[in-house]
Amino acid sequence: MPPDLAVFDGGLAVLSRDGEFAGHVASEVWSFVTPFAPRTKQPWVWFVIVWQSGEKETKIEEYPPWTYVAEMLDGFIELDGDRYGIDWVAAELVPSERERIGIRPEDF
Repeated sequence: MPPDLAVFDGGLAVLSRDGEFAGHVASEVWSFVTPFAPRTKQPWVWFVIVWQSGEKETKIEEYPPWTYVAEMLDGFIELDGDRYGIDWVAAELVPSERERIGIRPEDF
């Protein structure tokens, strides 16, 4: 059973390191089917990191065992050996913040 992925569907979080702003992580939840279970949609989470400099990281895809999802639900994420704090942006602010930092649908 996957974790509750609602916060990741069109989500946005602020990344911080040592209490300092480091960037953002945007997320989307998609689904797919496998040949082994063609009638069952499996969730699939995509992440895009936008660093403070505005540089975008290549998208990250996530599915079971849900390593990034579990970390983010616990309030952090490990990227390239560095640990970043996660603070979720309020849902009503996400669209304008995603536009402001340049997150587009084609980024996922």
